[in-house]
Amino acid sequence: MGQVVILVTGNTMRQVVILVTGITMDQVVILVTGNTMLQVVILVTGNTMDQVVILVTGSTMGQVVILVTGNTMRQVVILVTGSTMRQVVILVTGNTMDQVVIIVTGSTMGQVVILVTGSTMGQVVILVTGSTMGQVVILVTGSTMGQVVILVTGSTMGQVVILVTGSTMGQVVILVTGSTMGQVVILVTGSTMGQVVILVTGSTMGQVVILVTRSTMGQVVILVTGSTMGQVVILVTGSTMGQVVILVTRSTMGQVVILVTGSTMGQVVILVTGSTMGQVVILVTRSTMGQVVILVTGSTMGQVVILVTGSTMGQVVILVTRSTMGQVVILVTRSTMGQVVILVTRSTKIKYFS
Repeated sequence: MGQVVILVTGNTMRQVVILVTGITMDQVVILVTGNTMLQVVILVTGNTMDQVVILVTGSTMGQVVILVTGNTMRQVVILVTGSTMRQVVILVTGNTMDQVVIIVTGSTMGQVVILVTGSTMGQVVILVTGSTMGQVVILVTGSTMGQVVILVTGSTMGQVVILVTGSTMGQVVILVTGSTMGQVVILVTGSTMGQVVILVTGSTMGQVVILVTRSTMGQVVILVTGSTMGQVVILVTGSTMGQVVILVTRSTMGQVVILVTGSTMGQVVILVTGSTMGQVVILVTRSTMGQVVILVTGSTMGQVVILVTGSTMGQVVILVTRSTMGQVVILVTRSTMGQVVILVTRSTKIKYFS
């Protein structure tokens, strides 16, 4: 299948069961939106999947159960956003996974349970953000894991329990630069900073993770350059930012994931350029923004997924230009918008869903 898009919308649903099975799928996108849902069950099984994107948004949900099982998966992205949720259960099991990204955001959540089990995993990134949470339980078990990054941020939390068990694990929080690196984790935190510049260069890197969190910043510039990289993850979170510029340039990349979240931002510019890219995922979520500009240019790309969600935005401009692409999916959802401009130009005709 070239693309599978499932939309389920309604005011009241007793039960929603979605089954997607196949040997080879390029992309699976599941959108479930509704005011009141008693139970949502999503089953995605397959031998080989390039990408699985699951979006579950709603004001009140009784229970959300997501099961993603498969032998080989390139990427699994699960987004669960809502103001009030009774329970969220996410099960991700598989023999070999390149990356698993789970994002759960909401103002009030009763319970969040995330289970990630597998024999070999390249990376597990779990982001749980919310103002008030009753209980957060994260279980990550496996025999061999390269990296486990768990971020739990919130003003008030009743209980946070993090269990990480395995025969071989390590934790590295260090600034490391060199020609060959297995893992790079950079943490920069401060209350007030005028300018932050982070340069990470290397010929061969297995994984690069950059976390930049602060309350007030004048400017943030992140440059990540390298000839061959397996994965690049950039997380920039802050309440007030004047300008955020992220430049990621390289010749060959397996995957690029850029997450930029904040309540108020003057301008956000994301530039991703490269000759060959397997997948580009850009997530930009915030409540109020003056302008959002996303530029993605490259000669050959397998897939581009851009998700932009927010309550109030002045202007959203998305420019995607390249010569040959397998698929472009742009999802823009919000309540009030001044203007939305989407420009998609290419020489080879592909499928386009919005």
